[in-house]
Amino acid sequence: MIVDDLANILGAPYFDTEFLYREGLERKRRRSWDDLWEATLAQSAIHGVVVNKVMFHYVPYISALMTGGKVTKRPPVYNFSPAQFDPFYAFFRNSIWVYIERRDLFAQAVSMYFAETTQLWEMTAGGAEKERAAQPRIPYDRVELMRYVKSFAAEAAGWQEFFTHYGVEPIRLTYEDAVTSYPAYLDGVIAAMGVTRVGPAPPRRLVKLGDTVNERYARTLRHQVLDHPILRAIVKP
Repeated sequence: MIVDDLANILGAPYFDTEFLYREGLERKRRRSWDDLWEATLAQSAIHGVVVNKVMFHYVPYISALMTGGKVTKRPPVYNFSPAQFDPFYAFFRNSIWVYIERRDLFAQAVSMYFAETTQLWEMTAGGAEKERAAQPRIPYDRVELMRYVKSFAAEAAGWQEFFTHYGVEPIRLTYEDAVTSYPAYLDGVIAAMGVTRVGPAPPRRLVKLGDTVNERYARTLRHQVLDHPILRAIVKP
């Protein structure tokens, strides 16, 4: 939603916001880094600035592509190791770094659980009600939800190590502000891009997926974790 908000505000069309991941790591046909980056330049630019979202756990595999390595298996990586991140940082060192955080880790876990279960990752403003009605009922599964809580907590810690190690001070955005403060929450990013927004922002193209079921599951998960000393230590050490 956040990358599409930026594109929408600046008059750019919708595009795949995780193109590097999907084309570089998810497709069966492997591309060289030069080929992949050329394709990224062609499809992911907003006013000449290439915009793409990456998640911590697969950055080492992008690094491997950059150095000509072959990626066959790619289990998630949750620990920061300079050797695995140096090529990625070296290539993007002059980028505008934007770190997106969701303050409510439990709501984030529920959202990912729902998305991966239903394979519904985005919702257009025009078809929101129809898309919500089509979603199947998803059972509450604390074990599976805790898997997401652990991974998101680890990724958040890993990014902070990355920023500290390389001396990066990113622009920090939160999902919660993005939901409630469109389009103002992107003013800092637009300024850093050196672009001037002209006229009022158009209506959002993508909308928040979560509903009252998400909220109920997140509330239940929060109580179960915070009331349990071992589980609580995972998110509040």
